[in-house]
Amino acid sequence: MLCIHPSSFLLYKDFQKVCETRLPLRKWLSCGNNVIESMARNMIEKFDKYWDVINGMLAVASILEPIRKLECVSFYFHLIYGDSYEFECDRIKQLLFELVD
Repeated sequence: MLCIHPSSFLLYKDFQKVCETRLPLRKWLSCGNNVIESMARNMIEKFDKYWDVINGMLAVASILEPIRKLECVSFYFHLIYGDSYEFECDRIKQLLFELVD
C-alpha cells in the first residue's frame, strides 16, 4: 500500500505533538490553583518517565524529515529544557551519528 506522507513526516508531527503537550504543564505548576499544580506535578512525573525513552527516536525522525531538519528539535528543546537545550541537541546528534555508523 502506498503512503501519501513519508514516515519521517508523520514522526515529525508526533514529535511536535508530544512537545506541545509538555509545554503547558510547566505553566500549570505555578498557576496558583493547588489542585491544578498537584495534577501538573503528577503529569510531569509520568510524562518525563516516558519522555526519556521516546524523545531520542522521535527527534531523530524529525531531523530526517527533509524540510525541518534540526531546527524543529532545537526549537522545541529550547522551550522544554531552557538553557540546557544545546546539550540535549548534541545528545540527539550523537544518537543520529551512532545510528548511521
